[in-house]
Amino acid sequence: MPNRNPYTPGFGLSPPTLAGRAGVIDETLAALRAGPRHPRFCFALLGHRGVGKTSVLDAIGERTTSELGWPVVHRQAMREGDLLGDVGEGLIPALGHWNRLGRDYRHLEKDLSVGFNLGVVSAKANVHSTATAEGSGPGAFVELLRKVGTFARDHDSGVLITIDEAMTARRPDLVGMAGAIQTVVNRSQLPIAVIFAGLPSFREAIGVAGTFAERLSVQNLADLSPDASRLALVEPAAQLGVRWAPEALDLVTARSAGHPYYVQLFGYHSWEAGGGAEELTVAHVEAGIRATETDLHGQFEGTWGRLRPQEQSFLSAVAVIGGSEPVPIVAVAASLKRSTGQLDVARNRLVYQHGLLRSPGRGQVQFHSHQFGDWVSENHAVVASPIRPNTRQQAQNIKAIRARPQPGRGFER
Repeated sequence: MPNRNPYTPGFGLSPPTLAGRAGVIDETLAALRAGPRHPRFCFALLGHRGVGKTSVLDAIGERTTSELGWPVVHRQAMREGDLLGDVGEGLIPALGHWNRLGRDYRHLEKDLSVGFNLGVVSAKANVHSTATAEGSGPGAFVELLRKVGTFARDHDSGVLITIDEAMTARRPDLVGMAGAIQTVVNRSQLPIAVIFAGLPSFREAIGVAGTFAERLSVQNLADLSPDASRLALVEPAAQLGVRWAPEALDLVTARSAGHPYYVQLFGYHSWEAGGGAEELTVAHVEAGIRATETDLHGQFEGTWGRLRPQEQSFLSAVAVIGGSEPVPIVAVAASLKRSTGQLDVARNRLVYQHGLLRSPGRGQVQFHSHQFGDWVSENHAVVASPIRPNTRQQAQNIKAIRARPQPGRGFER
C-alpha cells in the first residue's frame, strides 16, 4: 500500500472525494447561469462545524471559474476584521481573470484605483467616478461593485464572492454587504453573486441587516448519507489500489454517522493502522477507532472548556436524562430546577452558535454528534450543583451509562 494517506481530516481541507454534495453544487451553478433574477443567485450555505461548508465553497468556486469563466473572490469573515475592505482588496486582483478581454479590461483596470484602511473602506476611481461623491464606507463599496457588475454584464460574464465563517462578521459589515446586494444585484440586476457560509447562527446575525437579509435564501448542508460516506472512503483508497473489507467499511460508516469530518478522521487512522495492507480490515478499523478516540477526546475537552457553566450544566442534564437520544426540554428544565424560559439562552447558544445540540422535534434537544454526546455521558453525566439527579429514572440512566459495554457507540477513556 502506498505510504501517502488519502484522507484529509484537517479543518478547512477538502476531501479527496467530495461525496454527497453534487446536488447543491449543480444547483448553485444553475442559479449563477440563470442570473440575478434566480432566488439562489445570492444565498447562505449553513451547517454545523465539520460538515464541509468550506469544501463546497471551494468546489463551487472552481466550477464557476472553469465553466463560466467568472472571477471568484474567496474571503473569510473575522470578528475584528473589515469585511467590505477585505472583499474589495480581493476583488481587484481577481479581475485579472478577465485579461482575455484585452483592451476593455485594461480600461476597467485603469478606471479602478482602490485604497483601503483597516477600519473603513474607501474606494476612489480615477476616471468618471462618483465614488468620492458617495463618500467612504458602504457607499464606496456599492460604487465599486456597481462598476465591476456593469462591466461583467456588458461582457456576458459575472463575479462570484464567497464569504466563509460569515456568522463572525461585524454587524456593520453585514448591513453594508446586505445593502450592496440589495442595490447592485436586486435593484440593478448586475451579476455579482454572493454566497455566505457559516453556522446556523448566521440566520440570527444576518437578520439584523434589514428586511432583504431576512429573505436571503438558505441552503442547509446536512450530514452524509451512508452511501455517500462509503463513497468518500472507498474511492480515494481505490485510486491507490487499496480496498475496504465490507465489514470494516460498515463499521467506519456506522461510527462516523455521516459527519464528513469524522468520515475523514476514521478513514485516516484506519489507513495508518493498515500499515501497507492491500485491504483494510475490521482489525485495522478497530485500531483506527482507538487512535481517533484520542484525537476527539482532546477536541471535546477543549470544546467543553470554552462553554459557559450553564451550557455545561444543560449538556450534562441532557446526557443524564437521555444520553445521545432526544430529550424533552421540560425534562432538562426539571432536572436543573429551572423554567424552560430561563434556559432559552443556553439552549439557543448550544444549538445555533456552538452546534452541539439540534432540535429533532418540537420541544426536544439531542446531541448533534453522538460521539460528543457519548463523551459527555462518560465524563460529565454526574451533574454538579445546582443540577442533582432527583428521579429514579435519572439515577438509572447514570448507572446504565457507567455500565455500558465496551466497545460501544461511545469512546473509552
